[in-house]
Amino acid sequence: MTFNGFSTTLGVTEGMYSLILGGGVGGAGPNYAGQWGSTASTALTYALANSSSVSLDVYVPAGDFGYYLQWDLALNQSGAGGLGYQSVDGYSYQAANIGGEKTLTWTVPPAMKATLAANPTLPTSLNFQIGGGYTSASDAVYLDHLVVTDPLSWTDLTGGPVVSLFGEWGQFVPNSQLPAGNAAFFRLIQRQYTQLLVLWPGETLAPNTANGKTGTPTPVSVNTVVNFTVYAVDATWHIVPVSGDFVSITSSDSAATLPNNLPLNNGTLAEQIMFGTTGGQTVTAADITNPSILTNMSSTITVQGLVLSARAGNR
Repeated sequence: MTFNGFSTTLGVTEGMYSLILGGGVGGAGPNYAGQWGSTASTALTYALANSSSVSLDVYVPAGDFGYYLQWDLALNQSGAGGLGYQSVDGYSYQAANIGGEKTLTWTVPPAMKATLAANPTLPTSLNFQIGGGYTSASDAVYLDHLVVTDPLSWTDLTGGPVVSLFGEWGQFVPNSQLPAGNAAFFRLIQRQYTQLLVLWPGETLAPNTANGKTGTPTPVSVNTVVNFTVYAVDATWHIVPVSGDFVSITSSDSAATLPNNLPLNNGTLAEQIMFGTTGGQTVTAADITNPSILTNMSSTITVQGLVLSARAGNR
């Protein structure tokens, strides 16, 4: 499975974040491999009140004496009328001496959703506990891609002018973009620039997917200029309108002609490269202005040799 940099993010960020849990210790009975708890937030209260399920990927390293893995989840909502600290159903599966991954899913009960919806100003946290039998303190269980699944369909507004009203910014919403029914809900998202994304011809930007893109790179010819695009994006691959940060490009092809370091403009940078070696090649984009931004390696693009063609004619 692919881990998102083995980082720990607390709270809810676009419904997706990754973490790593510490190791358990050996013994006759099940030993907890670790615990994790999110920070309390009203954003999570809203997300769970309007969600259908919570899911995450669990990975058990090969060779562990993990005769079972128990996933327990608890909700903690403080304040009068809240849930308090309430355990909810977990999930277990056999993992004896078998390394691998499994997606664990918890369906949010309607009664719990109703309680959360009735107390929207009370912050909620999620608490996880992973258990199993392990032979070494260095054993570890890894979690990745925790997702709060929202059954509601959110649509990014593409029309309507943004205006200043009495010192506040507002956006008019065209009737064509209003959802059906007698009520509409809106959310305001401040996207944070956290990483870069490289797209080849043949690929399409796809936010909220595993790698932010779909499609297959179109093969190119060696010693031919190839256009590609670098985007500044957030953790879920939405474009963030960043300008001024300089981006450097490197390549797996040591014979490639690389572009100069150029700045992002409104979250986008059009680049060119010329490969000097055939075969599968990649490029990597890095923000040299802000080294904390995650670099991004492109998909592998096939570089073909030049094909000569001829036709009959008078000499």
